[in-house]
Amino acid sequence: MQTQKDSVRMGVYISKKLQDRVDHAISKTDARSRSEFITDALELYLAWLDSYDYSKVLTPALESVIEAKIKETENHIAGVLFKQGVELAILMHVIAASQQYDPDSLEELRKHCVNEVRKYSGRYRFEDAVAFQNS
Repeated sequence: MQTQKDSVRMGVYISKKLQDRVDHAISKTDARSRSEFITDALELYLAWLDSYDYSKVLTPALESVIEAKIKETENHIAGVLFKQGVELAILMHVIAASQQYDPDSLEELRKHCVNEVRKYSGRYRFEDAVAFQNS
């Protein structure tokens, strides 16, 4: 908070409508006067313009909420990937137990699959594999 020693008096022209909005908004803040409200608003706007000083724009509470939401999303994705990995491992064991693949054929199939998944930008479907196997 500024003291009067730190302050400089200046005249500013604003519309009556804007002044009414400021007067109404003061009650929603902890500002005790128009000057304090306008000073706070200017500091916030300048911090936004500087954009490197996010601490004035994003409050620590908001940063904490965003960080918690990101962590929650990371944990959810990790859990889904783990479950998917288990199901894939089961499928690989079932196929390996029923098929006889030599290492060279397996390596060639791996290269083909990498190219196919890349070709479809990761959206490879079972139907794509069936079409390849039937060709």
